[in-house]
Amino acid sequence: YCELTVYGTEKTSSGSGDGNREDKCNHKTITRGLEQLSAKLGSCFNDQEFSDVEIECDREIFNCNQLILSIRSDVFRAMFQADMFEKRTKKVTIKDIDSDVVGEMLHFIYTGVTNEDVLKEKSKELLYLAEMYQLDVLKNICEDKLCSTLEISNSIKYLVLGDMQQADKLRRMALKM
Repeated sequence: YCELTVYGTEKTSSGSGDGNREDKCNHKTITRGLEQLSAKLGSCFNDQEFSDVEIECDREIFNCNQLILSIRSDVFRAMFQADMFEKRTKKVTIKDIDSDVVGEMLHFIYTGVTNEDVLKEKSKELLYLAEMYQLDVLKNICEDKLCSTLEISNSIKYLVLGDMQQADKLRRMALKM
């Protein structure tokens, strides 16, 4: 439950002014719009027709869009704005990471959601990529998943991981454990 107070003049667009029913309808419309946007952007991922950059990992090629990558990640933005190798070749190579994990990161960049199965199995690797490409929301999702699986037996490993990836919540929770 959340109570929001907005200061200013009251404005009633329609109805009795109660706003409660209208707010629920607006929330559903916004949610539906965001879901549709996520699905449409997700359909652009790995679509060769409009892609303008390739992400290569383990000899697998992901067709992507510089604009979407740049909007979601300041690291990608820097690659494509500066006179870097990636800008000239239109190709980014990611080494030493499983292509499934890179694919999941890219899927998150395009849709804002993660696959629960991949998150369950690969949250440490996703945390690494989220930190590397400055994807704060994905980083928080991975941290939460790791914190939910925190036990005495893995607490030292998670403490080190949290410290290495600047994952403060994971680090604190592991330290308490």
